[in-house]
Amino acid sequence: MDLKAYDILVGIAVLAWNLTITRTPCEHHLAEVFESLDDGEARFLRALLAELSERKERLFPHDDRFIVSWDTSPTPTGFYLQVASMQDG
Repeated sequence: MDLKAYDILVGIAVLAWNLTITRTPCEHHLAEVFESLDDGEARFLRALLAELSERKERLFPHDDRFIVSWDTSPTPTGFYLQVASMQDG
């Protein structure tokens, strides 16, 4: 996997995390994205976001920090991920 693909996957995970924090269905925020995809791609993305959201709730139910930015960079053995978050209130 190259850095661009890794960064895209992290972006999808961040999206799922933040949607879970806002407790808003992804359809509300992503209607235009889903409309731009074919049916199979839209189903796959919905299922992926649902699975990641469920995983966040199962593993980190009390962590309500909102991810505000992230940075990925290559290392000799893979990738480095740095995340910035903020607590609401």
